[in-house]
Amino acid sequence: MQVFDASGKPTSGVLKGSTRWLGMYSQCLAIDGKAQLIGLERQMKGEYCSVQIYLPANLTRAFGAMPDPFGISGGKPQPFAITWDICVPNSCSSNDIKNLLQQGADSVSPYIGQGKFNIDAVCSKDKKEDWKEDPVTVFATCLMTFFTIVILFCTIVDGFGMMEDGTKNNEDKNSKTQPVLLRNVVEFGSQQSINKSELYLDQGSNVVMTNHLKPRQSIAGLVVNEEIPNGVLGMSTNKSTTNKNDKRKQVIQAFSLYTNVPKLLNTNQGSGALGCLNGIRVLSMCWVILGHTYSIMMPRPPFSIISNGLEMFKKLNQFLFLGIMNGTYSVDSFFLLSGLLVTYLYLKQLKKENGLKLPQIALFYFHRVWRLTPLYAIVLLCNTAYVKYAISGPLTLVTPVSDFGADSDNCRKYWWRNLLYINNMFDARELCMGVTWYLANDMQMFFVSPLVILPLYYFPVVGMLLAIGLIATHITTTAVINLDSKNPAFNFEDVYIKPWCRIGVFAIGIILAFILHKTKCKIEFFKNKGLRMVTILALWIFGIGLCCVIVYVTWNNGRDGNEIWGRNQILAYTSLERISWGIGLALIIMLCCTGHGGVINQILSWSAWVPLGRLTYGAFLIHITLMPIYLYNRNNMIYYSDYTTVYFFLGHLMLSYGAAFIFSVAFESPMMALEKIILPRKK
Repeated sequence: MQVFDASGKPTSGVLKGSTRWLGMYSQCLAIDGKAQLIGLERQMKGEYCSVQIYLPANLTRAFGAMPDPFGISGGKPQPFAITWDICVPNSCSSNDIKNLLQQGADSVSPYIGQGKFNIDAVCSKDKKEDWKEDPVTVFATCLMTFFTIVILFCTIVDGFGMMEDGTKNNEDKNSKTQPVLLRNVVEFGSQQSINKSELYLDQGSNVVMTNHLKPRQSIAGLVVNEEIPNGVLGMSTNKSTTNKNDKRKQVIQAFSLYTNVPKLLNTNQGSGALGCLNGIRVLSMCWVILGHTYSIMMPRPPFSIISNGLEMFKKLNQFLFLGIMNGTYSVDSFFLLSGLLVTYLYLKQLKKENGLKLPQIALFYFHRVWRLTPLYAIVLLCNTAYVKYAISGPLTLVTPVSDFGADSDNCRKYWWRNLLYINNMFDARELCMGVTWYLANDMQMFFVSPLVILPLYYFPVVGMLLAIGLIATHITTTAVINLDSKNPAFNFEDVYIKPWCRIGVFAIGIILAFILHKTKCKIEFFKNKGLRMVTILALWIFGIGLCCVIVYVTWNNGRDGNEIWGRNQILAYTSLERISWGIGLALIIMLCCTGHGGVINQILSWSAWVPLGRLTYGAFLIHITLMPIYLYNRNNMIYYSDYTTVYFFLGHLMLSYGAAFIFSVAFESPMMALEKIILPRKK
């Protein structure tokens, strides 16, 4: 009776897409007792199995084939299947169940005409593994424990000022004045000047300021520089001892939450910063998470977590839903920002140092790799080590976790491709942390960017022609590859994740950076006020309009009585869509950065975007792992509605940024601080 009760039952709403009949997973596995089997009393334990029944083609016509709107299965409609979960004795294997049910299905097939049922099965014991016997998980646990201990130790030492107290031993014990380090005198991120002044604490802990000393003159070993960076006053006793203590203190602070948390949450922006980019970065990340919230819930037989999957497909015929389906343009926004920032900052550095210096190019590449790789590596390790053990339940038996980058098996085989930033050059089915194809593209574009930036600095016309050449390469390669593609509308492996088909938007960012650098972010357009206002308004309309047209133009592709686009129309659209999006967004950024942004620039430059912008990289890496951990641990199906999906989206968004905050203060911030210690920048 318990076995039958724990098994799934046919549910209502099959014509609405309710094709996953779950049982009671925990109840089945909890069965442990004696049962009468073939006249004998035997010990029996429960085993939870999931059976996939693929229906013959002539039966699926009543339901229609499942579409693939997000291109997860190569854009091909999926066959209709029913997944029926059953509870059986644990002496049964998945092959036993498959063979037994296939024999029964074959006996029925002659009565239904052409076609046959295909049966597949998988049981919970096929998925059981012990993390304690997994060397990758053990290593990850030891490493995380080590980092936790280091962070706690450094936080305590830094927070309670133990390093400051330790410096007293280097002073003359007979001195009447015992200097200590004065911390947090000024707000983090700002600089304050003290002209010809010295501060110290006397034995009565009174702050003493002397105005008669020249800058950098010492009193009992305590020196206050004229400019105080980051709110920290410098120490200067014995030079060698001081340098040693300063380095030690910097390392302690690099891992200290007491130092890193305020630094991460600081909302100040440096002078000359392109403030609107923070808002665009965060909003683009929200768009990414929104699109993945829908795509991960989209039914793909035999897998589904939605009890009314066909109702969800009706959203595809709604005009506004195109804004979610076409959320892939958010990735192009990141490519544009990457090209813009790399070029803008490098041109400023070249101007400051009067041209290229040989060590400069090495540091250019080192900084990028050091900036991205540590956090990437630790998230990759956690994904590889923990996800397969963090997910359990009935939905995991036929869950295509690899579709969303949480496939630890791929990561265990091909992790090195990720860390070398070449994972986009291999079979897409072998991707580890699927969304990281973007990081590979971004790094590859970054490595070739000096070939355009340096000519832009020395020979602007040549550099501009090279940037335009990259845009032409993007358009041409996309068209040529899609010409022979079976799915030109969304060619994931050959077009979507390849740098030569995405670099055009990066090149637009390079051109925009050159314009902003040359004009010093000041473009007046025309002296006549009326003509200037008309020009600015026209540019705003064109920029926003172009972005909207690219997102919603596919509405007339087979919808609302319109004919399905021909191959030539699809080729033209796929070749120009991302370039058009980049041009529209570049115009918006240019207007905001040159003083013509108005209210839109004020919104995008809101100071609250600054700390969220710092967390966006971490949120991008982490969100695609957190989402399946929640959804696939469920023991029941989800009834789709807009309200439910928005609720999930907000939850995914908050948890992703929350987890990104933890990983950033624990791993990303310390590594960035260590870089400054190892390679201090010249002032």
